[in-house]
Amino acid sequence: MPETIKVLYSEEVIKIQGVNYHHHPNGGGLVVETAEVAQTVYIGPLAWVLGAAKVKGYAVVNGFAVVSGNAIVYGNAVIHGHARVCDNAKVYGNAVIHSHARVCDNAKVWGKAWVFDNAVVCGNAWVCGDALVSGHERLYDDMWVCGSDRIDCIDGCTRKAQHSRSHI
Repeated sequence: MPETIKVLYSEEVIKIQGVNYHHHPNGGGLVVETAEVAQTVYIGPLAWVLGAAKVKGYAVVNGFAVVSGNAIVYGNAVIHGHARVCDNAKVYGNAVIHSHARVCDNAKVWGKAWVFDNAVVCGNAWVCGDALVSGHERLYDDMWVCGSDRIDCIDGCTRKAQHSRSHI
């Protein structure tokens, strides 16, 4: 668990283009008034929750991470580093998104899956189970990586995973 930072002032602290932001009482990160963030989550002091995003359960958003749009992060999921979860993406269970990774569009990451480095999971892609997606890998459309799959692309390539949900 990240170090707890006691926030003494959780009222509006800044207004940007007419929108109010406040520090989350557990960690001190900035939360826009339109987002839904549970008191049980940890929003680190440099992290942001924007738009209509929801962060619930015991999730952690730390480092310079941003959760935005209509994204939902819940369970024990961790969003860390410079990671982004945006649009209608869902990250839950014990999933970890970190470094400069991005989960966007309608993508889902769950279970004990990790997405890290500069990997991007977008479109309607799924990452689940104990799967790892790293490097410069791009998962998109209806691709999925599950179980103990490891997808790592270190040379900037973009390729389709060998799985399609039509085979589930």
